[in-house]
Amino acid sequence: MSELKKWVILTTGLLLCSYTWASAQELRRNQVPSVILNRFETEFRNARDVEWERKLGLYEVEFEIGPWEHEVHYDRDGTKVYHEQEIGEDKLPQPVKDAIRQKYPDCRLSDMKRIDRKGQITYELEVKTAEGRERELILDEKGTIRSDKRD
Repeated sequence: MSELKKWVILTTGLLLCSYTWASAQELRRNQVPSVILNRFETEFRNARDVEWERKLGLYEVEFEIGPWEHEVHYDRDGTKVYHEQEIGEDKLPQPVKDAIRQKYPDCRLSDMKRIDRKGQITYELEVKTAEGRERELILDEKGTIRSDKRD
């Protein structure tokens, strides 16, 4: 292999590594601004296995409360802009359940998540149809299917 090819491969690898590091940086608790940390700890007192990252200008925290995983994003002012949480079927609103059962009778649900993007609530979940096909659905609170993709 020529020296030029080696140099190009090495440079490309270094650039990819630096981009990955720049786009997502793990943080220790003491590296999180106090306004964000205070809001998080006030709202999620029972959080455990807390992991912080800074990604694309946002502070992202992943944690668990009970058996459920959560992911929350805060802007630099401490405003919560995104909250994704695992949920059980019992936490799905009735219109969401009805829409799913109407489109996919006798299906099985899994990987259910409630997502709040600045007050806009959606539900993302996986469906295994009676025929064995797997689908990935996104619905709003009223049960309107926003996305239905093959998984």
